[in-house]
Amino acid sequence: MSSQPLLVIKVGGDLLESGATLETTAASIAATQRAGYRVVVVHGGGSAIARLASALGLEERKVDGLRVTDAATAEVALAVLAGTQGKSLAAALGRQGCEAVSLCGADAHLLTARVVRDGDLGFVGEVEQVDVALIEDLLAKGRTPLIAPMAPLASEHEEPGSPLHNINADTAAGPIAQALQADALLFVTNVEGVLDGDGKCLRQLDRGTARHLQACGVLSAGMLPKIEAALDAAQAMPGARIRIAGTGPDSAPLHTLIQEERGTLICPRKVVAHG
Repeated sequence: MSSQPLLVIKVGGDLLESGATLETTAASIAATQRAGYRVVVVHGGGSAIARLASALGLEERKVDGLRVTDAATAEVALAVLAGTQGKSLAAALGRQGCEAVSLCGADAHLLTARVVRDGDLGFVGEVEQVDVALIEDLLAKGRTPLIAPMAPLASEHEEPGSPLHNINADTAAGPIAQALQADALLFVTNVEGVLDGDGKCLRQLDRGTARHLQACGVLSAGMLPKIEAALDAAQAMPGARIRIAGTGPDSAPLHTLIQEERGTLICPRKVVAHG
C-alpha cells in the first residue's frame, strides 16, 4: 500500500470551459501531485453538454424540474464528458508534466449505474458499484485518472446498444472516494465554500444545519446536490477529510485547500466545542 495520501477531487465543468481556466485548473491539480499526493479527478460537464445539445437541435425536457436525458442527449453527454472535456484536461495536465488518463465508467467496469426515479428521467443514473482495479493500477504507475461519470447498467439490466447513463459528478465522487478509501475528498467550486444567508463562508456544515439553510432558501439549487453528496460521503467515510472549497483568486494548489482548511468542512453531525 502506498504511503502517499490519496485525494479525490471533484471538478465542475465550468472550471474546464475556457482555455485560461482549464490551464489554471490543470496547474493546480499537477501541483498537488508534485506535492506527494495521489490524485483522482471526477469531472462534470457544466454547460458544455447543454450548448452542444442545443446546437444539434435537441430540445430540453424536464420532469418535476429535473432535466430528462434521452438517448440522443446521452450520446452528447458522453461526447463532451469522455471526449472533449476529459481529453482537453488530460492534454492540459500533460503540458504540466503530469501523465493523466481520461476514462469513463465503461472502462474496465469502473462504474456500474442504476436508474433513478424509475427511469422517468431517461438515461440518468446513480452509482451502483465501483471497481477500483483500473484506478489503482494507474495510480501505482504515477498516473492521474480523470473520470467522466457515464456508466452502463449492470449487465442483467443493460440492453445491447443502449447509451451509457449520465451520473451527476457530485454524487459519483463520493462512492468513488469511498471505494478507494481516500484520505480526502474535495469538491472544487467557483465560490469560497458553502455560504450562509449573509454570504459568508461556513467553516463547517452538518446535515442538520444544511436542512435549516435549505428550508430558509439560503442554499442555491446548484449547491444542493454537492452538499448532499458531501454529507453522504462524510457519513460513509468518517476518517476522511471532506471539503467544499473554491480555489479563489490565488488559484492555490488544490491540496492546500485541505491543508489550510479553506472553504467548508463537511461533518456527518454537528461538532460541539468543549473547554
